[in-house]
Amino acid sequence: MKSNQSEIIVSGWFVNDKYERNNIHWLKKCLDEGEEFATITKKIISGMFIAFYHDKNVGKVKVFTDPFSLSPHYYNVSDGSLHISPCAAVFSQPKNKKIEEILLAQGHLFGNYTIYEDVYRFIPGDIIEIENSNIKISNYGYEIEAANID
Repeated sequence: MKSNQSEIIVSGWFVNDKYERNNIHWLKKCLDEGEEFATITKKIISGMFIAFYHDKNVGKVKVFTDPFSLSPHYYNVSDGSLHISPCAAVFSQPKNKKIEEILLAQGHLFGNYTIYEDVYRFIPGDIIEIENSNIKISNYGYEIEAANID
């Protein structure tokens, strides 16, 4: 979805706190109005997606996933470029022998690690921001509240 101010691309699905499914207009409006990312994510109650948002006014791109990172995506930053894929092996990076030993010993990896050098998994709350060719990776976290079931 494009406008003069911004562009947003969402791959997957989401439900907001008004129980609207895939309301991309709502998501784009929240981002266009400068709403804090942590506030927006509290309003996404379900989903499995990856989203790209480009604010044309400030020249900033944001990449983020659903609150639980159920849509597995991986990223690699090389030569000043960001590469994203749903498959970690696609980056053709060599395997990290130390990480591979950990994987073989415990059967899984924690956090954003993969067995490939310089290839990382999106984890809940990750957001990648690109501005003026600078790539910043941060984690805003997600607040999870217990439901009162009576």
